[in-house]
Amino acid sequence: MSTADEPEHTWPRCVPRTPRLPCKAQHITILQTSDIHAQLDIHDEFFYENDRQVFKRRGGFATLRTMVAALRKQNAEHTLLVDGGDCFQGSAVAALSKGEAIVPLMNRIGYDLVLPGNWEVVYGKDMLMKDMGMYTAARVCANMFHDDGPDGGLMFPAYQVFDIGGTKVGFVGYNDPLTPARQSPAGCREGSAGWCRLPAAWRTSPTSISEA
Repeated sequence: MSTADEPEHTWPRCVPRTPRLPCKAQHITILQTSDIHAQLDIHDEFFYENDRQVFKRRGGFATLRTMVAALRKQNAEHTLLVDGGDCFQGSAVAALSKGEAIVPLMNRIGYDLVLPGNWEVVYGKDMLMKDMGMYTAARVCANMFHDDGPDGGLMFPAYQVFDIGGTKVGFVGYNDPLTPARQSPAGCREGSAGWCRLPAAWRTSPTSISEA
C-alpha cells in the first residue's frame, strides 16, 4: 500500500513514457465516477427534466463496466479512470461486508485512481484503511490525517502523477472538509481522538467541525 512518504511515481497501469514530438497535440481522456454507493444492480435514479421530476432505470456495476470498456476503446492508450469516493457504502451487501465485497468489483472495472469520500468513514478507521488498501488503483487524499501518532501524518498520499504517453497528468485529492460533522462522530473517532482531523486553515466552517 502506498504511504504519504513515498516519492512521486507513475502507477504501473500507465503507458510508459515515449518521446514527445514538438507541437504535437495529444488527446487524453479522463473518465470519472462518484457516489456509486455500492448499487450493484440497475435501479431507479432521480432526474429533473423539462421542469418535471422523473425516475429512470440506470446504474449497476455490469452497466458501468460495459460503458467504461466502450469509452476506453475510443482512446485506449491515453485514458484514465477515476472515482471520487462514496463507493463502498449504500447497499445491504456493502453494509454486511463493511465494504469488503465492493472493492473487488471496482478492481474488475479497472480504476487508475480512487479517493475516499465522506461516506467511506462509516465503518471506522480500521475498515477504511483495509477497504482502501484492497484497491489496485492509486489512492490520494491530502486532508485526512492519523491522530494516533506524534505527528498525525497523512493517511494517504496527497497527490498522484501519471505519465500518459509522455504527458504528466497530476491529481490532488481532498475529502469533504465537513466529514467529521456530517458523518457519525463514532465513525470519525473510532480508535483515536479525531482521526478525521483537518488542518485549521482548511476548515470551511470552524464552528461546525469537530475539533481534534
